Amino acid sequence: MKVILRDQEFNKVAENLPLVESNTTAAREHVGKIECDIWTQKERCRAIVLVQPYTVLPKPMVIQLVYFCVLWLNTFPNRVGISRAHSPREIVTGRSLSWDKHCVACFGDFIQASYDCEGPGMPTNRAHEMRTYDTIYLGTTGNRQGTHLAFDLDTGMVKKPCTIRVLPEPDSVIERVNKWRRRFQCKTQAQRLIFLDRHQER
Repeated sequence: MKVILRDQEFNKVAENLPLVESNTTAAREHVGKIECDIWTQKERCRAIVLVQPYTVLPKPMVIQLVYFCVLWLNTFPNRVGISRAHSPREIVTGRSLSWDKHCVACFGDFIQASYDCEGPGMPTNRAHEMRTYDTIYLGTTGNRQGTHLAFDLDTGMVKKPCTIRVLPEPDSVIERVNKWRRRFQCKTQAQRLIFLDRHQER
């Protein structure tokens, strides 16, 4: 008999798993193994934040930071998991990540992203148009072709460019990232990443 440890919100799908015992927790009760995983994810996020040169991380970057850490934690085999050879992500999706496609930059790197073509056969060398735009690297989407995620410094949007180029980060780029504090109402500094629940409590 296999047992799944979860909270009460998963009682709605318990009837769909007849071959598995569903052990739910009481109100305000925690599952130790799940709490350990959450602590690990928070530690990874804080470790990445501490090496960033910015005084503040805009909200879209914080959201993608959590996705970034969870993606890479699930990409490597877990020594206490069900397999020592295959990662949790590979077991679920059947796909692994490639070093050449998915590890081209570090989170927070300054990159020049290329504008995508409007369609097949469209020219890409028109002199009157910009070919690249300034962005901050936020990781990979994890798809087969290695699409990237980037924070556009002009619009504040998260985009998915196909081609990027990593460049040294000048002070002007750091200032542009810090200027997004007012628009996204960032109240905490990047070095003080605080995790709150839905009630805004620690």
